[in-house]
Amino acid sequence: MMRYSPYSNVVSETTSASYPAALANRHFWYDPSDLTTITKDGADIVSRVNDKLGNGKDLVTGSALWTADTLLFNGTDQYLRTGTWAWSQPGMIYMIVKQVSWSNSDTIFDGYNLNTAKLMQKTPTPNLSMYAGTAYVCDSNLLPVGTWGIIRVYFSGVNSRLTINDNTPVTGNPGTSNLAGFTLGRPGNYNDVYGNFQVKDVIGMPSTEGEDEIYNWLVTRL
Repeated sequence: MMRYSPYSNVVSETTSASYPAALANRHFWYDPSDLTTITKDGADIVSRVNDKLGNGKDLVTGSALWTADTLLFNGTDQYLRTGTWAWSQPGMIYMIVKQVSWSNSDTIFDGYNLNTAKLMQKTPTPNLSMYAGTAYVCDSNLLPVGTWGIIRVYFSGVNSRLTINDNTPVTGNPGTSNLAGFTLGRPGNYNDVYGNFQVKDVIGMPSTEGEDEIYNWLVTRL
């Protein structure tokens, strides 16, 4: 069964919802628990996820499995990708995510093109690392496989940081590549190193505006 609603319906159903005011300025918000934003078939294979507040940055290419109000990527051939838009650094990505399995170099997300704003699995297990064309900035085994957590990835050149839950951020300079769009489940335009993971809310912001408010709200959605 296909489920899809026009943007006007999505907005009317969510404007009265309780969420941080800063989200009004986001690039996108993907919420698989909101079936009015999901296009899927009878086997729950998702082919489209609309930006929850109608900003037009929809995931329109690829597939994933919808399960229990989440998106599940199989680590073999599933991904979801937007079109392109002008999105230069800085950029902040928030995710509620669970690593289902771990394999060095498998990708959680990237920008539109290869290695433009990547979060990937990086040795040793279960490390996660951000990369944007220059260097890997890794966490310290803070999100074990099979555990839900909140990830914040801020791409801003030398001011970049990766934060898992409320742990101390890991800082560094992963590079200055521009995102130009968003891809979940693999490197942007590269058919390899697909990630095997599950996500709830995925939010892209142009800055750190409202970060504490957004994070504390995501905690309630774990």
